[in-house]
Amino acid sequence: MVFKSKQVQSHFFEYVLPDSQEEKWYEKYNEKGDDYFPFWVEEWPAAFGLWYFIQYHKIKASLALEIGCGAGVLGQLGMPFSLFQSDFLWDATCFASTNNRLPAVVMDMGAPCFSNVFDLVLAADIFYHDSLPKLFYQSLKSCLKPGGIAIVCSPRRVGQKLIHDSLIDAPHPFKKRTMYISMDKKFIPFDYHVFYAS
Repeated sequence: MVFKSKQVQSHFFEYVLPDSQEEKWYEKYNEKGDDYFPFWVEEWPAAFGLWYFIQYHKIKASLALEIGCGAGVLGQLGMPFSLFQSDFLWDATCFASTNNRLPAVVMDMGAPCFSNVFDLVLAADIFYHDSLPKLFYQSLKSCLKPGGIAIVCSPRRVGQKLIHDSLIDAPHPFKKRTMYISMDKKFIPFDYHVFYAS
């Protein structure tokens, strides 16, 4: 385990990540291929960007689901509502749940295991490939209650316009917002897609 710290705007956080140098995280990747590369052991700034958006806009919920929780950084930052975590990798959900003491389940975005349970669905940096929005929509259709919202935070990167274009088939109307957030005294642009379930 690696202890880390980060300043987000005027907030200072301490959190833990797996040691990305440990060979055990790469064993499944070596056996099963690219889908099992342990990206989840890395630090993803979008989790901090999502946390800040929630605080800044005073997002309220009774029960929220995080899709693609990875190492559970968002859960370690503290949420103003009950948070349930999910990832398609067992190692990631185990690490997340152990370190932030929040419930977690192994769940593929394309095969959700909940039905109209959550009034808020959260995800950080899951639109890194143009095939992923369609899988995310399957989770939205299944997991999100009528009247609920979903928020996806993505760092601005080359090709992001193509990802935004692939959201045209979204099952719910959405709005895109951009915020520049100071992290360790560097401004980083984040795009937020906020989906509104009818």
